[in-house]
Amino acid sequence: MGASPVIACVGMSGSVTKFIAGSMAKDDRAAAVGVFYYAIRTNLLLSLPVAAAVFWWARFLSTWLLGTPERAILFHPLALDIVVAAELLKDKS
Repeated sequence: MGASPVIACVGMSGSVTKFIAGSMAKDDRAAAVGVFYYAIRTNLLLSLPVAAAVFWWARFLSTWLLGTPERAILFHPLALDIVVAAELLKDKS
């Protein structure tokens, strides 16, 4: 597991899954749905600012980390990956 999923998810993925499974086993659909949407909103609030910062500071990051500003385009997919790693766009089916 890489660093970006841990940072972007804040460790909520496993705990949310466990809580939802427990709620569904108790036939408490309302609690499961509530926790699911709360986790989605929290992940969105935490990952979007980080992704936006990486996207906007791509030129600086490229110069600082790679030594050349011409490779800033490499950081744009990373910004998208931060949101995907937060499991906002992943299909769980």
